[in-house]
Amino acid sequence: MAPKPGETVSDPVCGAGGFLVAAHDYVVRHNPNLSRDLRKQLKEETF
Repeated sequence: MAPKPGETVSDPVCGAGGFLVAAHDYVVRHNPNLSRDLRKQLKEETF
């Protein structure tokens, strides 16, 4: 997977949420030009 900002990501296993955390980290790492506000929004929606 290569999620992009604004896309919905689903964790089909519904375990501890590790997949969702990894997806969030991927989006942040691979989109260095995200605004501070968008990074905050993504974090709040993920966790």
